[in-house]
Amino acid sequence: MMVGFFQSLFKLMKWRPDVIFIKGGYVCLPVGYAARLLRIPLVLHDSEAHPGLTNRLLSPFAKAIGTGAPLEYYNYPPEKASYVGIPVAPEFHPYSETEKKELKEKLGFNRQ
Repeated sequence: MMVGFFQSLFKLMKWRPDVIFIKGGYVCLPVGYAARLLRIPLVLHDSEAHPGLTNRLLSPFAKAIGTGAPLEYYNYPPEKASYVGIPVAPEFHPYSETEKKELKEKLGFNRQ
């Protein structure tokens, strides 16, 4: 953890980003603490229904927190937290019956 913190600190000092976006996970903790030390704003997004340890530890330092589930699932400060959902690429959408048939034919599946 300490090695990761110092690596993050040096990288952030070199790159000097305007903001850090964190999704959680153990690898984000040293980055978040280094950003806090350097006064780089943090933005968190929690996709889980229950906040993970990293996001819980970093939430007091966050400028904004986005959640993937409604806010009643979380104990984040309400002035920072917003329900934003989970970002999904536009390529992932429900297919129409015509699109399904075309794709099955293209891939050589039996139409039954």
